[in-house]
Formats: sequence, structure tokens, C-alpha cells
Amino acid sequence: MPDMIKLGLESAKWSEDIERRNLRERDYAFYNDDHNYSLIDGYITKYTDLDNKEFTSMATGFLEDIIYRRVDYLEAMELRKYIETDNLTKRVINNKSIMFKVPPEIGIPKASKERQEKFDKLLDDTNFFAILREIQRLTELHYDVHVIPQVRDGKVCIDFILSQDAFVKQNELDPTRFDQFFYSIGIRENSITADKLTDYIYWDREGKHRCEIGLDGSIVQGTIEDIPTIFDKKNIIPIVCFRNYVPINTYWSPRRNYLVDKNIIIDLRLTELNMMESWNLPQKVRIGVDANFEGKMGLTFAEQIERMIMVMLLVA
Repeated sequence: MPDMIKLGLESAKWSEDIERRNLRERDYAFYNDDHNYSLIDGYITKYTDLDNKEFTSMATGFLEDIIYRRVDYLEAMELRKYIETDNLTKRVINNKSIMFKVPPEIGIPKASKERQEKFDKLLDDTNFFAILREIQRLTELHYDVHVIPQVRDGKVCIDFILSQDAFVKQNELDPTRFDQFFYSIGIRENSITADKLTDYIYWDREGKHRCEIGLDGSIVQGTIEDIPTIFDKKNIIPIVCFRNYVPINTYWSPRRNYLVDKNIIIDLRLTELNMMESWNLPQKVRIGVDANFEGKMGLTFAEQIERMIMVMLLVA
């Protein structure tokens, strides 16, 4: 294959993976109730040409078609004051994730009492059952979730690797598996120091390494640093992948989370309603049932609506 064609294909694949990661970042923001990420506030920050004081004509999906089509910058700043959001994504996902609501009994077959007690202490020290609940929630959100047990300060801990922070080099014979797994360590959400976005850790069969990733997704020459671990030269990669689907020919799930898309529509409608109320515009509303009205089964009206939405999502 000519080098130019190969470079073009690699560049296209890297761009697709960046798009996947951005989409997962959006989903995670909605799950954490940071809805402004995808509403007017976020779009002003990301897609506004400050020199021309107007939105650029980037293909930002149906949101732009509904409300952001060539919006004037000052108008957009005004609209930002009326943003109203709903935490539908988090409510539905948490309500669906009930597998570990009651902690399962986990033991070592035929283990002595002393050994079982040590194992139980390990589960307690790592907050294992809370981690199981979080794994199911993130799997419902992202479809792929990775964790890695590590030793830090002499203690075993379990770290999450979110989909938006990682990419892989797939196995040539089985594209649902990886030969190299990369995840970002340069972004520290709560540190005031400047982030180095190019810093990554990657694992392969040889062990753990640190490197810098270039703009094209390749390792910057001369930046690889080996990090000693107990898994060196043992052909073991201690990264565990959780999925709620069967992969076919890709490593990452190709699906987008349409629950978040529906949440965006709800947020837009709430924002529009808030604007209408603020500007005293006529609006069509249905009045008569209080949100705290208790209907059948002792559920409030709001809970009944939530239950109906969950059923709709299950049968969709």
C-alpha cells in the first residue's frame, strides 16, 4: 500500500476514534448532570468564532439544526441565561443498574477460615461492592468499561479507565481484542497545574510503559519509558473489560447512547419553556395533576412518568 494512502487511512481512523471519545465524554457529562456541556454554554465555548461573533457552520448534529443555526453571538449569550436541564440520564441508568443493589456473596472454595477472612478484608479495603455497582452503571452508559487492579502505597486498589480516556491497538487476528491499551494520565480534573494532554500509559505483553502521543495518534519517538510492575515479562495485561454486549468486529461499541440524545431534547424543551415563561409568551400547557399526586401502587405522578419512560426504553 502506498505510504500516502496508508497515512490517510490512519489519519481517518484516528479522527473517528477522537469522535468516539468526544461522544463518550458528552455522555459522561450528562450522567454527571453537567448538561451545559452540550447546550448553549458548551456550544458557545466550542464552536463560536469570536472574531466574527457568530457560530461557525460546523456539523454539530440536530442541535444546531434546531436552535444553533447561525445564531448571533450576543443572542447566544442571552439564551444561556435560560438553560433548564433534567437529570433523566442518571435517573434511568441508576434505576436500571440493580444487579449489585444487594451485595453478592463471594468466597474462595474450600478456603480456610483465616484465608476467607483475609479475602473479605481485601473486598472491604477496596470498596469492592461499591465498585461493582459503579461498573454496571458505567457499562449501561458507555457499553465498555475497563478497570485495573493496582498496588498503591502498599495497598490494593481498583482504578477505572473511562472510554473517553482510552484507545487501543487491535489484535490483527481478533479485532475484538487489543495488543496495546493506551489511557491518558495527563488530565487531572481537580489540579490547578497545567495538564499535559499528550501523556499516556500503555500496556502490552511486555509490561507497562509511559509515552507521549502525537497529534496523529502515534507514539512520539524517544518518549517511551518502561515502568516496572509485578507483571513484567509474564504475558499478562491486568486490565479487565466489562461489556453488556457481544462484540463482533470492533473493540469499542459502535453504538451511541440514545438516552442522552433524548435527554438533550428534553433539556431543549425545558429551556424553550423557561424562555417563554420569562418573556410572557403564549404556551400550550396541561394543568391539573400535581407532580406529587400519589397514583396507583403508591407512586407519585413524577415516579409513574419515570417508570413509564423506563418501560419504553426496555421495549424500544
